[in-house]
Amino acid sequence: MLACYVLLLVAFIPGAFLTLHYLWRKVSIHKRSKFIFGFFISAWIMLLSIGVQDPNNAPDGYNVLVVGLAIAIAGSYWWLHRKRDKAEEVFP
Repeated sequence: MLACYVLLLVAFIPGAFLTLHYLWRKVSIHKRSKFIFGFFISAWIMLLSIGVQDPNNAPDGYNVLVVGLAIAIAGSYWWLHRKRDKAEEVFP
C-alpha cells in the first residue's frame, strides 16, 4: 500500500507543479495541458487501484472521491479544449 501512495504522489505532484507554479505559467496552457492531464489521469488510476485492492475496507467517501475526480478531470479537459464559435476580441 505504501508503494501505491508513493506512486500516487509521484504522479500527482508534477501535474500540480505544471498547473500552479509561476515559472510554468509563462508557457501557454495549451502547450502544457497534455502533460498536466497525463499526470492527473495517472494519479487517478493509482487512486482507483488503491480501492480495488481491498474494496470491502474502502471508506464511504472513496467512491464519491474517485467519481468526482473523474468528472473534474474530464470536465476541465473538455472546457480547456472546446472550440469556440466565434473568435475572441483581441483589441477593445
